[in-house]
Amino acid sequence: MIESLKIQKFKCFPELHLPLAPLTVLTGFNAAGKSTSMQALLLLAQASRFSPGSAVVALNGPLTRLGSVGDVVARNSDGMMSLGVEASEGFGRWELAPSRELDSQFMKLERATVRDEDGATYESTEEFWPDPLKKSGLLEALRRLLYVGSSRDTPNEAFPSPSETSSPYADVGPRGEFAPWWYTRTADDEVDERRRHPTEERLTVRGQIDAWLNDLFPGASVNADSIAKTSLTRLEFRMGRSGDWHRPSNTGYGLGYVFPLLVALTTMKANQAIIIDAPEGHLHPKAQSIMGTILSRFAASGVQIIVESHSDHILSGVRISVKDKVLPPNKVALHFFQGRSGEQDAVSIVTPSLDQNGSIDAWPEGFFDQAELDLARLTGWN
Repeated sequence: MIESLKIQKFKCFPELHLPLAPLTVLTGFNAAGKSTSMQALLLLAQASRFSPGSAVVALNGPLTRLGSVGDVVARNSDGMMSLGVEASEGFGRWELAPSRELDSQFMKLERATVRDEDGATYESTEEFWPDPLKKSGLLEALRRLLYVGSSRDTPNEAFPSPSETSSPYADVGPRGEFAPWWYTRTADDEVDERRRHPTEERLTVRGQIDAWLNDLFPGASVNADSIAKTSLTRLEFRMGRSGDWHRPSNTGYGLGYVFPLLVALTTMKANQAIIIDAPEGHLHPKAQSIMGTILSRFAASGVQIIVESHSDHILSGVRISVKDKVLPPNKVALHFFQGRSGEQDAVSIVTPSLDQNGSIDAWPEGFFDQAELDLARLTGWN
């Protein structure tokens, strides 16, 4: 499991140490640094997956697109930036710098320092991953990191297959575009016992996804089929067991928006991590709360989930899960990004804690308090 992220001189962060948990919820004001922190982690995952043997790091790729050097290096810095992770499988820190020999969309590796799970430390200036650690658990943890962004290919009639069809990583794609392909590949596979719906008797991916969908959209089910003589996959939903099958554009955005998350969560490998942006998108408040409980159940089952969300209902679902003892409170990390403050214009982050009853110890201004503030205005309490 990835236990923390450490950043120096990256975009808005002169320095950041962000602890992570089996379930991490990032929230806060717009443009306060939430996405930036995850972009740093995605950049590490991208380089680890696609160019571990290179000293050149591309800022733009399948997982994240950061622009040019001027977009990523912190203001008033010497051009150098440092990205690091701590994990149960070891520790890694990568120092990157611009180079006149490279296009502005690339940075060069100055030094990689990696420690494996046995405590042995290796350094390299020629390879993003030092050769002795090419098969390390930490490299595997970063390579397997998944990302599902807030923009998803929900209304499409046909969906593509991934270019790496042998990948074992359940990578549904940043826009969820490969989820139908993964579904057809795994629909009859048995889901890990710890990730099964508590009331569903069918053990397959097909049965389990239908059960989770039904929690969010009562009566819903899904089907996907390969389109003959193409590399495309057709996706359909229906409401009710005897209802007609419809393309995603005719069933509402919510079903298509959630489907990639459920495919990834049910087919991920043990200890694999996923970053999800806006899991609440296109969901009714009740479904948002249920989504919070679903995320908690999966986080308790041996996968790691990092969520960026503005939904107080997602948070409520997580708190209910803690109170119901689905997920221990020490397995949840809450980080509230307040924006920039102080003489150095640094990003301020508050980390409230949960107790075993789901209660939160600190409610800083702006932390999911708008409903109460609006109610106070309407009722004349304020």
